[in-house]
Amino acid sequence: MNISRCGHCKAMIGDYAAAANQLSEDTDLQSASHILAAVDATAEREIGNKFDVKGYTTLKYIRYGKNHQDYDSGRNKKDLVEELEEKKELAKTKASLLAKQELS
Repeated sequence: MNISRCGHCKAMIGDYAAAANQLSEDTDLQSASHILAAVDATAEREIGNKFDVKGYTTLKYIRYGKNHQDYDSGRNKKDLVEELEEKKELAKTKASLLAKQELS
């Protein structure tokens, strides 16, 4: 996010910070390595290029530093938290299925 110039970024920073605070307290998300982070891609051009940031506010879901996906859900605290909680549950389901396959 480029907070200093982007009106959309300025408008959502409160919800973004509140979501980050709430998610940082979720031990399941911490153990699943979910992090909510902000980057000013105008200052960190290498990161912006790596993750194909073309405009602001751009939100991405990145797992283990790769396989980035565009985030196109809501931009308020509730939506941000719900999206990461859904990703967490999906990751748990995939892990469970893989474990069952390995036992078979």
